[in-house]
Amino acid sequence: YYTEALETRRRTLGDEHPDTLASINAMGSLLDMQGKYEEAMPYLQESLQFVLQNSREPMELNNAAWNLADAGLPPAYFEQIADDCLATSQRSCELTDYQVPMYLDTLARVHFERGELDDAIKWQETAVELADGKQGKGVTPEALDRYRAAKQAAENKEDEKSDDSAYFCLMRLSAFR
Repeated sequence: YYTEALETRRRTLGDEHPDTLASINAMGSLLDMQGKYEEAMPYLQESLQFVLQNSREPMELNNAAWNLADAGLPPAYFEQIADDCLATSQRSCELTDYQVPMYLDTLARVHFERGELDDAIKWQETAVELADGKQGKGVTPEALDRYRAAKQAAENKEDEKSDDSAYFCLMRLSAFR
């Protein structure tokens, strides 16, 4: 049913109509929630690409990046969109001169999901600092604690010369559940 409805919107409204784009994103999200990652990825990529290439609205850019960083996609699937997700998040921060804590929180989360723990910590520290104890919408010191813990765990595992990537995947999946 949903595939047919999306195709009808594409035919009648066009690919760039807001309702069509909302349907594309909804289709990707629905398939993602069902664990059908292979089927979800083309929709998620199309939606993210459109926002990245066409939006000048910081909140829209931020939401697109956050929704994917927070989707719980398995690493192999997140890697397919990681660069665009980062670019989308960075654009939202650039448009607001890196002054909106919630957008910096998203940037930190995207870096975390990419395994870039130093960058995740740097941007989360900045987000928490800018939120100035008010915790801003969605900005919490707990995320910073999780990133630091993941970095410490990765360093400990590296010292033990074990397979860091498997451990990071475990940390990634458990950090936000």
